Amino acid sequence: MKVIIVPTDFSENAFNALQCAIQYFTEEETQFVILHTYDFPMQDMQQDYEDKLDHLLERVEYLTYNHHHRFETRAIAGNFITQLNDQVDNLNADLIVMGTQGKTADRKRSFGSNTLQVIKNVSCPVLAIPLELEYKSPDSILFPSGCKCLLKIEN
Repeated sequence: MKVIIVPTDFSENAFNALQCAIQYFTEEETQFVILHTYDFPMQDMQQDYEDKLDHLLERVEYLTYNHHHRFETRAIAGNFITQLNDQVDNLNADLIVMGTQGKTADRKRSFGSNTLQVIKNVSCPVLAIPLELEYKSPDSILFPSGCKCLLKIEN
């Protein structure tokens, strides 16, 4: 079973990335772990984020049911990159799927700061979904690597 972590800041961009991930892996046994991290470990915030994750999961279940897919949500206090790396290791994740941008959605930039930090600092492949992308089978895939070499595969 594939394990895919989908970080969320509860933006529509993050939800779109989750929808695309579900469609990309429609025929595969997949566990999706929807992850939200936050900086302040306050009990009332933890419950608020868990409630938001529950609502997000309801949206997903309303839109799609696939017997190949399992969903789990996690709200974790701590540094985003540190917690994401820990989850990748703990879950033996195969992939991270996230939006290219979060809530701010600055159209002057191709990638938001969190997405760039994940690509640079998390030890797992990342699929970054552009703003407002509607799912279709990809024509090309770009594989960046830590050795600064790039490989582009096109059909």
